[in-house]
Amino acid sequence: MKKFEDLTINIIYVKGSVNALLPLFDSLLKNSQCQFQIISNACTQDELRSLNAYCQRNSERVKLLDLMVTTIMPHHEVINVLLENETSDWFCFMDSDCLATGDFLGEWLFGMDESQALFTGFPIWYDYENFKVIPHNYKVLFGEYCESHNGVKFGITYCACYRTTILKQVMKEFGITFQRYLWQNIPRSIQNQLMSAELRKEFYDTGKLINILMVLGGAKFKVNESHSLIHLGGISQLAEKRISVFGSLYVYTRFKVPKFVIGAVKMIRRLISGYLITHNEAIQLVNFERRKLAAEQFIFTNNFSQGLKIFSQQEIHRMKVTKEKILKIYNG
Repeated sequence: MKKFEDLTINIIYVKGSVNALLPLFDSLLKNSQCQFQIISNACTQDELRSLNAYCQRNSERVKLLDLMVTTIMPHHEVINVLLENETSDWFCFMDSDCLATGDFLGEWLFGMDESQALFTGFPIWYDYENFKVIPHNYKVLFGEYCESHNGVKFGITYCACYRTTILKQVMKEFGITFQRYLWQNIPRSIQNQLMSAELRKEFYDTGKLINILMVLGGAKFKVNESHSLIHLGGISQLAEKRISVFGSLYVYTRFKVPKFVIGAVKMIRRLISGYLITHNEAIQLVNFERRKLAAEQFIFTNNFSQGLKIFSQQEIHRMKVTKEKILKIYNG
């Protein structure tokens, strides 16, 4: 696949996110040679007009798919729909809050010939080196983790590229989709495989169950860290909440309520939801939330003091560069 010209990457925009995130798209076009498909997930008429105009201006490489829904479809359902209609060798998608500064495809898809799936796109607030492996006693397999304690590399789904045929075969064989799964909702035969591999969890985030079963069946995965792809992380979720009934309250709490209070509330919410997470896991979730909130403030406001308390000097430098690039993109 010379320079990836034949590759199509799906990018999903949800209602409320287009004005903030579409300006980042130019950086993806500039630093790649592939095709793109923009998916409108319940976008407003004004947003649809913006997306359509953008696709018309870049019609040689970008096309638009409107899901024709007024209520935002869950992310995993959209991925399932896209996969059903995929006919090419590779099925690829990436989050909409990404921007590129160089050859991100070359970094993301390094080792493509010998792989069945390739992943990249850890959010900038995520401490990849220290938290990519989920501890054995943790009960919740969230999207940030990409490897088990015993070396099973099951990847992530921020930016993912699968061999289409193999992916569809596994989903058909096991009767599963990209949805999130609670342990009690997983078929017994699959539960047995997971227990044998020491991968029993009370909750599996989007795509995790599929990825695990593919790897256990012999598929080769690669998780490549791309220094040319910057994933802001969580911006679409923030956009969804901005347009919800409680949007104003959410945005207010996001930037006014002390961060440790928000983290504690989220920890309690997860505890009472029945996921049975461990004490250490709960603490780690709070730390993830603090880092994510700090990154948002660091990039979208001038609250550098928050970042200085939480991030390393290397991370702060990277975020300063990111902020400058974002401002440059938005200011033309």
